Amino acid sequence: SACAWRLRQQHPELSVLLVEQFDFGHAQGSSHGHSRIIRRIYPEGDFYTEMLLDSYNLWAELEAEAGVSLLIQTGGIDFFPPEEKHVADKVIAACNRNNISYEVWTPEKTTLRHPLLTIPQGYTVLFDSQAGLLKATKSVAA
Repeated sequence: SACAWRLRQQHPELSVLLVEQFDFGHAQGSSHGHSRIIRRIYPEGDFYTEMLLDSYNLWAELEAEAGVSLLIQTGGIDFFPPEEKHVADKVIAACNRNNISYEVWTPEKTTLRHPLLTIPQGYTVLFDSQAGLLKATKSVAA
């Protein structure tokens, strides 16, 4: 549905037909159900980070056009065990290269902010204030 929306938006002279194999709201893909996570920090590299930064703008555009709230920013926590510190370092480097704000928390600070979370010592904890969830089914309908 996102491709059809964007194609129609960029080429209003075209008639766009979207054909789906299954009924609306089916459970055969990744866009069914109540919500999906969205975040700006990914260890896979700059491609995903840049794509996600663009997606936040597109979500805001779709919300404005559809007149419905689809993205709820709750903040998000990623944590990395000591043996994956190199992955945390990669994420931090990608954030710095792409001007993405983040916070590095100690396990103690994490527990103070979120008492139900107990992170073991030695873990790297990253907080992204812009992370959150997308209303999946409502997004497809929009």
